[in-house]
Amino acid sequence: SMRAATTRCHRSLLCRPLWQSLDGRLASASPRRHLASGAPKAARRRGPGDPVLVPELCSAGRLASLLGMSPEGLLALAESLGEPLASESAPVGRELIELVALETGRSVSLQQVDAVPRPAPSAAELAELPLCPPVVTLMGHVDHGKTSLLDALRGSSIAAGEAGGITQAISAFSVGASGGRELGATFIDTPGHELFAAMRERGAHATDLIVLVVALDAGVQDTTREAIRYAKEVQCPLVVAANKVDRPGGPEAVAKLSQQLLDEQVVLEAYGGEVPLVPVSATKRVGLEELLDSIALQAEMLELRAAPDGPAEGTVLESVMGKGLGILSTVLVQRGALRQGDHVVAGQSWGKVRLLLDEEGAQLSEAGPAVPVRVSGMREMPRAGDEMLVVPSEARAKEVVEFRLLRAEAQALAAAAPRRGRKGGGAKLLPALLKAESFGSLEAAREGLSHFPSTRVELKLV
Repeated sequence: SMRAATTRCHRSLLCRPLWQSLDGRLASASPRRHLASGAPKAARRRGPGDPVLVPELCSAGRLASLLGMSPEGLLALAESLGEPLASESAPVGRELIELVALETGRSVSLQQVDAVPRPAPSAAELAELPLCPPVVTLMGHVDHGKTSLLDALRGSSIAAGEAGGITQAISAFSVGASGGRELGATFIDTPGHELFAAMRERGAHATDLIVLVVALDAGVQDTTREAIRYAKEVQCPLVVAANKVDRPGGPEAVAKLSQQLLDEQVVLEAYGGEVPLVPVSATKRVGLEELLDSIALQAEMLELRAAPDGPAEGTVLESVMGKGLGILSTVLVQRGALRQGDHVVAGQSWGKVRLLLDEEGAQLSEAGPAVPVRVSGMREMPRAGDEMLVVPSEARAKEVVEFRLLRAEAQALAAAAPRRGRKGGGAKLLPALLKAESFGSLEAAREGLSHFPSTRVELKLV
């Protein structure tokens, strides 16, 4: 039985650090030296009584090899167990692995293959780490002036290059310390259009502080309410930037906006709450220093700290094709140091860091916590929101991605199973080819078309 198989099999499913090999042995001397040794080999020779080390999810062909069976024999056995496999490349999960082991009289030890972040530091360890700049996400309704405000803060001009004046990707840059402030800040600009909700939510999950940009001549809108909801969900502090204060009726509009925000349970400091409101004008550069001061004060209360060394961990904000550079992924480093030459995995993609570029295109040797950097060297385009992790070697990176691809295939097969018995005669399939400038914009278009209002036609998006 399944339960009997479970009791007979030795399982070792504790999360291992990235430098630990599949056979469970840690480096006896330097972990860094062990990191360079490459991927673990599950098929090392063992004594006759030792369990066979098997990944918790692997292809049928690999499982057959590890158990000393022919692929055909394994496929036939799976068929007889009521778990048919389509081919040698089909994914095999832990339950079937245990059943096969039981039937063949083998002892197996299931091993975790996926790359995982390092354990979080304790409170005492965290207190010893250096302070790092806050990661600030600008959110708000379309055309309320988020990108123009970032232009003013950075002293550049992004907004003029946006299609229709609407930001279609998540851009990030850093502002250095100035005006007596000890730390600078890293800013993330998110799209304001409703189709970019998924991208905006990813930005919220990678941020320490949200600046809610609201145009005084428009007030609170639907996207404003979404941003407020996201901030509450992720328990992220808010700073309200009341934009376009230079226009006629500015002071009266500030009072009106304060009441609108109160209706949304956002209690401003003026009403005895904790949310500051800073009147600004992005085009006239009014209130920028006050906004930066407010951000610095919030960051000081948060006491943001992160380890500046060790293998890097970060979040992919966006991926595009760079001319002459291949895939360029904008990554926000959140822990450790990302260096040129590092082997990395991000979602179902892997690569070796060929170049690190800042927002101006200058080459960097490394990037630490709260630093946005463009990474060249990924083999496939990572998705916005993917976690990027440094791994020991190219072999280890390939192993992790192979596991993740198998896992995705297994999940897709499980999701498709209930539909296999359905008969035809339903909606007709209409293939549609989508083309976009960036991966995030592609996802936004796909999301919009996924709600195509028709019972006669089903879109198949490519």
